[in-house]
Amino acid sequence: MTEPMGAPSDVRLTPRRTRTGSLVLLVLTSALLLMDTSLISLLIEPMRRDLAFSDAELGLLQGAFPTIAFAVCALPIGLLVDRFSRARMILIALIVWTIALVLIVIAPGFALLAVAKVLIGCVQAVLITAPFSLAADLSERSRRSTAVAALTIGQALGGGLGFVLGGMIFTAMSTVVATEPWRYTVLIFGAIGVLLIPFFIRFREPERSETGGDARSTRVLFGELRRHAPVLWPLFIGFAFAQVAASVLQVWAAPALMREFGLSELVVGNMVGVVMLVGGIVGAALAGWIIELLRRRNRRGALAIGLAAVVLGAAGSMALMPTGIGPAAIFGVGVAASAFIGTAVPAFLMLYLPNELRGLAGGALVLLGVGPGATIGPSAVAFVSGALPGGQALAQAMSLTGIAAGIVSLLFFGILARFTRDRGAAAPLPSLAETSAV
Repeated sequence: MTEPMGAPSDVRLTPRRTRTGSLVLLVLTSALLLMDTSLISLLIEPMRRDLAFSDAELGLLQGAFPTIAFAVCALPIGLLVDRFSRARMILIALIVWTIALVLIVIAPGFALLAVAKVLIGCVQAVLITAPFSLAADLSERSRRSTAVAALTIGQALGGGLGFVLGGMIFTAMSTVVATEPWRYTVLIFGAIGVLLIPFFIRFREPERSETGGDARSTRVLFGELRRHAPVLWPLFIGFAFAQVAASVLQVWAAPALMREFGLSELVVGNMVGVVMLVGGIVGAALAGWIIELLRRRNRRGALAIGLAAVVLGAAGSMALMPTGIGPAAIFGVGVAASAFIGTAVPAFLMLYLPNELRGLAGGALVLLGVGPGATIGPSAVAFVSGALPGGQALAQAMSLTGIAAGIVSLLFFGILARFTRDRGAAAPLPSLAETSAV
């Protein structure tokens, strides 16, 4: 019989220097993921102008197409993560990611851009699920919250750099080429991603820890996941509505700043990039104490995530603020809340579930949480904006959508709190090997 999940792990770990280097590489990969994603968010407005997109088409490109692909791929990729080489999966994902960026560069219109965004959505399912699974096996249990926070900080770093560097490179390209400088900007960022590929060719896959010692059938795994449904379903739904609020900011912040305040791509890139970097790091750092509460099954941890979702939703009002520091400050608070939630929820899954279920649960989180949330948010803003009169329709739509999503998210995290009672350092959930033997 294997040891309980809470017991000190005695698995053979790779040398500390190798583990540290591997974690750094995973952080850089997470940074690349968000760097390219935020780059497209920055460039989507000049792309819309050059290719004559409507807001509805913009919402599809930034929301529905990549997110539906992301969600559809999440469960099968989650199962693969639990059974096959995660390093090889990341390697393949980076190659496909590079191909997708090349498609964006050469796209003559909406159709090829849609194909590229679908490919990016599939790749994101790998580059979010696999690094968190690898980080769990590259860290002692007591240090996993640090590893999760590092990945989230990497995402914040990438998101910030995507806007800052994207604005600078786009501005520089605008002085060099007469038309569509965004194509050359995407090409340069694609070249940056190629640099990571050789490292994953040589990446050393760590030994999986806290497993039952043998592979389980898919039916057994889904059955085990259903056993935890009272805790997981409010977590997934609450996270889904938090993602609605997060996607409002991720997709529409840059276009709103350009339209409502007349700011250039360079100014928006610098402002949004710096705010994303600082807010993301602050939010991930603050999540550390919440992760400890979740580890101890303290209901205040779940309630704190719900309150962060309300703050995240309220940040959708950023474009209604007066000019000056107001929009940037509100946006920064929202970014911190999003990073807070994005750190705490994956850590919850890693702490509560055995190794055999982490990839599957991560895929289910994407399918039931990220997928619906990131699909609904951008399209809902476009729909509400089209229905509202006046010059600030986009800003008002962002506010209404974000606040409504944050309130609903709080309700479901409140339900989750019912299942996380204050009872000290509760024994962790048993491993799959133990539950299957009962």
